[in-house]
Amino acid sequence: SIVIDSKKSQRKKRKIVYGGIFTILLIASVIYFPRVIKPLAHLNTQVFPVYFSAEEKGNINIYRYAQGSYERMTFQQMDYDPVSMGMNMFFTSIREGKREIYMLDPTGEAIRMTYSASLFESWDSEPTLSGWLYFTSDRSGKAEIYRLNFSTSEVQQLTFSPGDAESWEPEVALAACRREHFFYKSTPLLPAFRLKKGINAPLLFKKQPEIGWQDFSPTNC
Repeated sequence: SIVIDSKKSQRKKRKIVYGGIFTILLIASVIYFPRVIKPLAHLNTQVFPVYFSAEEKGNINIYRYAQGSYERMTFQQMDYDPVSMGMNMFFTSIREGKREIYMLDPTGEAIRMTYSASLFESWDSEPTLSGWLYFTSDRSGKAEIYRLNFSTSEVQQLTFSPGDAESWEPEVALAACRREHFFYKSTPLLPAFRLKKGINAPLLFKKQPEIGWQDFSPTNC
């Protein structure tokens, strides 16, 4: 009985200690959690503002929300699809008669990034920290994915959809060792093909848009 009483006493002491620790943590979270979250929320809206498109009086322009206030960033007939990277914001505009991609720098100047020949257009901008601007363009006669080098202005066509199929909406993701992948939507034929790990893999009887991907990273880290 002495052993049993000793075990019960130890369990009771542990409950008291654990209960005390839990109470301390609960009180600390109530006191300090708002103090931590409030400045973080303020920092988030200050350093990482939210860009969005909105219609006003028949025109679509880009706005920015930061620190609890809204600011109009563009003043044209149709500017939309904003994507921010660092201090710059990329967007699609028809300000010169057709869809092209522009960059709004910290001074508020809109710099044209793409120059599609004739009546062809470029849209769906996706900038990356590695120095590339991925986008969709119909400059080959149908929608395909391209990328523009920020330093050299070199443009590369990345997708070559078969037949009447098209590819659009690039989205870049960084994986391990900063490996850069880009994903895109594609409308396949019957039978259709999709780039998968560098191989055209057949996708038979697919009528809905497919998701393809490519890897443009070095093989070693």
